[in-house]
Amino acid sequence: MEKWSLMMLVVLLALTVRWAVSLGSYSGAGKPPMYGDYEAQRHWQEITYNLPIRQWYFNTSDNNLQYWGLDYPPLTAYHSFVCAYMLVLLAKLAGTVLVSFAACWLPFGTDVEQIMQM
Repeated sequence: MEKWSLMMLVVLLALTVRWAVSLGSYSGAGKPPMYGDYEAQRHWQEITYNLPIRQWYFNTSDNNLQYWGLDYPPLTAYHSFVCAYMLVLLAKLAGTVLVSFAACWLPFGTDVEQIMQM
């Protein structure tokens, strides 16, 4: 039982830290969006959410590929789309971070020993 309590404390601490970080500003705030990977992810989420799928990888008046077009495989683009959709539903980036964290780690938490190994 002690191990379970310790693990719950560690998971809650990790989630709290991620949530707290998501409340702050980002490095490219107020600047054009070419300032780091976080801004790239936000930009690609906008592309995948706001454009029809058939336009994601083609140069159009709405999607300037020379500026900052999608440059990764379609599966990753669909992941960006899902994250953007969740962001719109939850209205906060914290929700997408928490769901991604849970989706990555919860499958391994089937028993206390596996949780302690994580």
